[in-house]
Amino acid sequence: MTIFLYKSGHSTKRIISTLGCNGVVISRNQVNCWVQSYESGRFSYGDINERDDSGVTKKLFPCDIDLIRQTISYDPNISGTDVHKKFIKEGATFSLSTTKRAIKLAGFTSATPRYAQLVSDANNVVRKDFCDNLLKVNDLFDDVIFTDESSIQLHSNKLTSYRPRQSVNVCMPKPKHPLKVHV
Repeated sequence: MTIFLYKSGHSTKRIISTLGCNGVVISRNQVNCWVQSYESGRFSYGDINERDDSGVTKKLFPCDIDLIRQTISYDPNISGTDVHKKFIKEGATFSLSTTKRAIKLAGFTSATPRYAQLVSDANNVVRKDFCDNLLKVNDLFDDVIFTDESSIQLHSNKLTSYRPRQSVNVCMPKPKHPLKVHV
């Protein structure tokens, strides 16, 4: 009730007198504490969080939110920077931070994916068959180069993945050793 009266434009004194008429005894410090907590965003009024995100919603249109949903649904591993570049191509003028806030507003959250080892039961059979073939052919590994030189990693496993809020984080396969090239 205190926040409802505050949002209606009542002063602290008016809030105290209105609540007093309804049988609620409250001090000025208590009213100020509730108002400051609401203003700082520590809690929301009702079911809707009404923190001041108005700057984001003023700059965005519903079609922008739809574009975010389509883009992330098509490729959940896209970065916020890439989404922002798509907006720039479409003619948007807002910043990268606004884009990241819009992604949250669209109902997505980012997380680093959990990894499961790529070696599975099906892969174990294939690897065993490959080794059996090498033993049968008596391969001496003449075409393999063993070096102690430095190497460059070709693939980065550091990704962020967007997913809808309250959904389970996706497991992605990860090779035991990332692809590398000897220099």
